[in-house]
This record gives sequence, C-alpha cells and structure tokens, in this order.
Amino acid sequence: MKSAYLTHVLTSLYIVPFYVSLSGLVLWFFYRKDRRKAKRMSRLFLLGYIAYILTLAFAKSTLTENLFVLSRDMLVMGFTIVFLSRMRQSSSFMFVSLAIVITIHFLIVSLFDLPNSLLNNSYI
Repeated sequence: MKSAYLTHVLTSLYIVPFYVSLSGLVLWFFYRKDRRKAKRMSRLFLLGYIAYILTLAFAKSTLTENLFVLSRDMLVMGFTIVFLSRMRQSSSFMFVSLAIVITIHFLIVSLFDLPNSLLNNSYI
C-alpha cells in the first residue's frame, strides 16, 4: 500500500523539475548580460532539465506516453522562450509571463491529463 502511494507521489513530481528547468531558462534569458548570474541560471536550467528527463525515464509508463508528455512540455518551453524573446524590453513583464506560462501549463496538464499508467491510482 505505501509503496504504491510513494510511486504515485514520485511519478507525479515530474512537473517540479520541469518548472525548475523552465524558471532557470527564463532567468538565464533575463540575466544574459550578467555573466555570473547567467552561468548560475544555465546550471539551474540544466539540472532541472536532467532531473525532468530522469523523472520521466523512470516513470511507470510506456515510451509512447512518456514521449507525449515530453513533447507537450517541450512545446510549452519553446513557446515560452519565443514569447519572452518578443517581450524582452520589460523585465517585470518577464516574471509575470513566467507565472502565466506555469499557470497555462498546469491547465494543459489538467485538460490533457497524464495517461493513467503514468499516474497509477492503485493506492486508493
């Protein structure tokens, strides 16, 4: 019983490294003129992205389901950067837009719910 719940919690936490990676990418973009901060943010992005990929790789789901989740999240990340590159003049707008993107991504995850095998509800 506990191991199924723990598996569910660990599997559903894939979104945390994604948000860390997305935040690191946005902050890297924001601090691109400050070399020291840009280097830190690039590391944050890289560590978050590696953790995200590892979380998906070890999820109890099929390769097709993992590729669906990966492609959906990479589209969100790509559109975020394209959007932010157009709005780079306003620094405060970048942080507001990051919050908007995270909210939209959360709604997309809710609407296009993860496959049942990825979020195993057998502990209920």
